[in-house]
Amino acid sequence: MNHTPPPLSLTRTNSNPLLIFLKERFGELLGVTATDNNFKILRERIAQSPPPKLPYLGTFLADLTFIEEGNPDYLDDAKIIINFAKRQLLSARISDVQIYQQQKYNLMVQWPSHGLNKSD
Repeated sequence: MNHTPPPLSLTRTNSNPLLIFLKERFGELLGVTATDNNFKILRERIAQSPPPKLPYLGTFLADLTFIEEGNPDYLDDAKIIINFAKRQLLSARISDVQIYQQQKYNLMVQWPSHGLNKSD
């Protein structure tokens, strides 16, 4: 008979330092990714962090959608004067994504440094 351990409960973390750390870290990440003010905290963190960066593409897609849907293609009814400001906004956001794509990512696992390691 195969006995599998019960799932870990994040509600009873007082005795397990790793679960305490994970619960605290999860709370921090929830704060950073909060949708308040159009992901203001997340946008600030991405702008302030050094490259390479791995941004949340959902914000870029939302920006592109709002720029496309919220701005007219032309500035006149005859559709002669092109809205170049709209094109510049789109270009700036697409350029940001292209910059992120050109950077190399050397990812490695980092274990918590406060006395916990993977063998604990």
